[in-house]
Amino acid sequence: MSTADKILELAALKPATVAGALLNHPDIFRDLNESIATTLVLSLVDRGQADTLRQLLASKAIGEAKAHLLAELLLLEAFAE
Repeated sequence: MSTADKILELAALKPATVAGALLNHPDIFRDLNESIATTLVLSLVDRGQADTLRQLLASKAIGEAKAHLLAELLLLEAFAE
């Protein structure tokens, strides 16, 4: 099982743990490919972790490309409510 697969599995089982790990280690999110990052964000948002993801975005430690992706996904989530 790849690291990305493990992260996605954990996101489903323990979303707060994964969101917290991303907040404490933003390089994990920054290094994911866009497809996996998108899937991970959507999974965490569905499990109530949008606020933690907003904190990750505010930290400005995930790089410009991932910040744009995360901001776009969080905006879509906000407008969907």
